Amino acid sequence: MQQKSRINNYPYLDTNIYIATIKSEKDKSQFCKLIFEKILNNKNKKIIISDLYKEEIKSVCKKKKLNAEISIAYELTFLKNSQKIEITTNKTHTKIAKEISKIFKKRIGENEYNDCLHFILAMESNAKYIITDNISHFEEIKEIYKNKYNKTSIEIISPQLAIENI
Repeated sequence: MQQKSRINNYPYLDTNIYIATIKSEKDKSQFCKLIFEKILNNKNKKIIISDLYKEEIKSVCKKKKLNAEISIAYELTFLKNSQKIEITTNKTHTKIAKEISKIFKKRIGENEYNDCLHFILAMESNAKYIITDNISHFEEIKEIYKNKYNKTSIEIISPQLAIENI
């Protein structure tokens, strides 16, 4: 993967940010809802979302029987075109994500392929940072990526910190 400069000042959202919003998880949802409100209320703000993000949201809504929330999911996921940058997964992304997830599994004992793929998609889209509640996993993925590819990488931030940065 070609190293690009971080010219993009926009965040990449991990799916757990949106899921916390639609599930109204007490501690998380207030920050996550504020992130979306700040973006929706400012035409100059954008977020980066991926096809993986959309697939995971649909899957969670279906599994959790959140049919009533699907309209909210679509409203937030499919923001106005002027407020989103979309990235689509390709073979190179999946190959790198598989390599990193194998190392992650050896270190941590968990399979986090999707998080690895989110990380790669965020890097490829030149995101300024990834907003996630899963800081420890993404920091581990970041470290693996840095060691394996000897490249600088992206900042990982919590929803609380993201509110100050959006």
